[in-house]
Amino acid sequence: MSRSILLITVVLAACQAEQKETARESGADSYCFRTTFPAGAPSGQQDVTELRWEVAEDGSISGIYNRIPAEKDSRTGTITGKLEEEPIDGLVVHATYKYQQEGTQSEEKINIVVRENQAIVLPVGEYVWVNGVAYPREAALNDTLRRVDCSEITTAASTRPNE
Repeated sequence: MSRSILLITVVLAACQAEQKETARESGADSYCFRTTFPAGAPSGQQDVTELRWEVAEDGSISGIYNRIPAEKDSRTGTITGKLEEEPIDGLVVHATYKYQQEGTQSEEKINIVVRENQAIVLPVGEYVWVNGVAYPREAALNDTLRRVDCSEITTAASTRPNE
């Protein structure tokens, strides 16, 4: 009887380990967010903001962050950083955002606060926290995006959303 229980325990543990490995391979450690807004033009086009990153076993992240207006120059780039669990804020990514806009390469430090089904992207030092909620000061970079299936994210930064 005890051998049967031991055998069942070993088999279950092996299955759980296999499931975790399969989940990791299938993108279970991917975070994807996207938001669209009407562009204000009569054409009905939309401005699109996309954010996607993958988490490595050590908690480091790498991914994309693209702001693609329908009728203006896009801001497309990559993010690299660290995903951390913080006591008040929950999941926070401390990242470097390297992007290109209007032919110019730029770099900024950003924080991404992950709450339920959304991500809030804020520049470092450009917001204040009140009771665990981020309130942005006047800043050029400030996005709130909704969580989406990763298949909704456009990985080709040169692709315009409405063409």
